[in-house]
Amino acid sequence: MKKYPKDQFFDENLNAQRNWDEYILKTAKEEAQKDPHPHLPIDQFIEDNTIPSFSTEEEEEEDFTTELWYSNDSFLNTIMLHFIDNVDEKTRHELRKFFIGKLGPQKSPNAEARNRKPEIDEGYLITYNFTLDFGISRLTEVYASYIHYKGHIGEYKKQLGELLLNNYMMLFNLEKFNPAYKRNLPLHIQEQYNESSYKHYFGATAFVVAHEIGHHLLKHTVVKEDSMMITYKNDFIDMIGTNIDHEYEFAADDFAVDFFLKDKRYELYNKERKIDLNYLTSPLYVMLALALDTNDPTAVDGDHPPIRDRYLKLLSKLSNYCTEGEIKLLKEIFRDIVQGIQDMYKPWIKVWWE
Repeated sequence: MKKYPKDQFFDENLNAQRNWDEYILKTAKEEAQKDPHPHLPIDQFIEDNTIPSFSTEEEEEEDFTTELWYSNDSFLNTIMLHFIDNVDEKTRHELRKFFIGKLGPQKSPNAEARNRKPEIDEGYLITYNFTLDFGISRLTEVYASYIHYKGHIGEYKKQLGELLLNNYMMLFNLEKFNPAYKRNLPLHIQEQYNESSYKHYFGATAFVVAHEIGHHLLKHTVVKEDSMMITYKNDFIDMIGTNIDHEYEFAADDFAVDFFLKDKRYELYNKERKIDLNYLTSPLYVMLALALDTNDPTAVDGDHPPIRDRYLKLLSKLSNYCTEGEIKLLKEIFRDIVQGIQDMYKPWIKVWWE
């Protein structure tokens, strides 16, 4: 009997959450009641510890149930709906066959385009663990507080600096979380901060999803051996490594950037039809989230090429979508943030971001 990707995911992961939003809300309530913040009501504690979900127009117009979702997580479902809304009909037909199964915390951050098996009825399964999602969300807060601290001239510079420091500290110690640093800022600064944070988080998550979609649509996940491997190598001009699995990673990164950024109907473009910096820089922070799981991002990691190589190639790819000055700015922001992490925690044995 053939199975669809959603069935495959829950059959292989019996303890996986059917609805991550309900699970997060329930967990946050239990944690708040068990150990409430001394200066924060439970409702506010839940809001500060829950990643918000956002609805698309399609979701608002129709009575959507989780049975129709493309994921067991509403945010991942929203990203899939955005992709589906902004592609040609042929690609849309394929995207409707996807399911993204979100897993709980694991030892290392990871997302995976699962190999297609004969019993799957033309479907595509992607798994995405909480560890990667959480790492991206924490780096998003560092990024947002950094750009607002650096760009602010005025009386709130000191408070923004304290917020940035607190976000750095939370990368490795969640007990350092103190919502007061953000809540004591004026409302208009909070709103600007939240907008930057959301766009960056959306962009980084969308890049991960698009990367895994790329593995599937580029046929990297086809199990049976055929001429696909030879054809792919002949078609791939910009060869960097000598390992075909490494070339798959570079190809999926390229695919993801184009898939995410090339369509000007997409909401990530501003009124001047230029890509918003918060979206444009976000793929680099996926590399940073992965780099925080190793002490040497210049080393080969199994089937994956060195994170440094992927980072440098992403910079080159992103330069197709922005000016020389913009790519210089992306590099400067990234370098400063990574150097700040290195200065505070020294997680890496060598400089890999220059």
